[in-house]
Amino acid sequence: MRRVIAVLLAVALAAALVSCRAARKPELPQNKTIIVPEVSRVAYDVLDLKDAPKVVRDIAKTVEDRDAATWAQSGGKAYLIISQGDRTRNYDLEVDEILQRLPEQGFTWLDVKLAYSKRKDPRAAGGPVITVVRADVNTAPNGAGFTITGLEVTGGTAGGGRPPAAPAPPSAQIVPAGAVIEEPAPNQEISSPARVRGTARAQGQLRVRISTRGGQIIKEENLNPAPGTGSFSMEIKYSPPEMAVPGEISVIAAGGGDERVLARVPVIIK
Repeated sequence: MRRVIAVLLAVALAAALVSCRAARKPELPQNKTIIVPEVSRVAYDVLDLKDAPKVVRDIAKTVEDRDAATWAQSGGKAYLIISQGDRTRNYDLEVDEILQRLPEQGFTWLDVKLAYSKRKDPRAAGGPVITVVRADVNTAPNGAGFTITGLEVTGGTAGGGRPPAAPAPPSAQIVPAGAVIEEPAPNQEISSPARVRGTARAQGQLRVRISTRGGQIIKEENLNPAPGTGSFSMEIKYSPPEMAVPGEISVIAAGGGDERVLARVPVIIK
């Protein structure tokens, strides 16, 4: 009799365990937030025209022998097609940088910076000069823009040389280039919107950039300091990372085909 009772208890215990396991709901995977930076650098490589897709070769054919820059999408990749005509034929061309910008939700465009440099020896006459660049982008861009630096201004003199520079007005003063970031303080934790305050004086386009220590650009805004004093105060909204990361806020001056960091301050980005 005791054996029968023991067996019945064992069977009941096993049934209870099976029931508990069946009733337990599977754990649902947690949704992870993927942060897409509003400004990011794009990797790229230069191709021979013959190795480009047919649609790219067809577009290159329509713009050859004239100065033009355009783009196309093929096979999930973005292609930049730059043609050099009479004006730029005796220049070498390099792609300085390609940035992917997200000005609004669902819209992306490529900010392409082209740098021209005068060749020591003229390029031989002959076929067209075409540069094809393949950009490594995750989504098809909605457009592309090109910033060109390094081209000389021609004409204006009988000998075909560069025209003389116009003299500066008597009241003009040369202000030394530089910047100071007064807020935030070094190693301060920042969150969106981040307040940035300071002074900046430099020629060319000025920008305030929030980036990680690894160089990933999180957000960038144009900077328009007050005339005369150079003071500025602005709030920058950005998509926060999943966890706090070390980064920096910098004031950038763009011009002459390069970027200069006028000031930077280390921060913790939250």
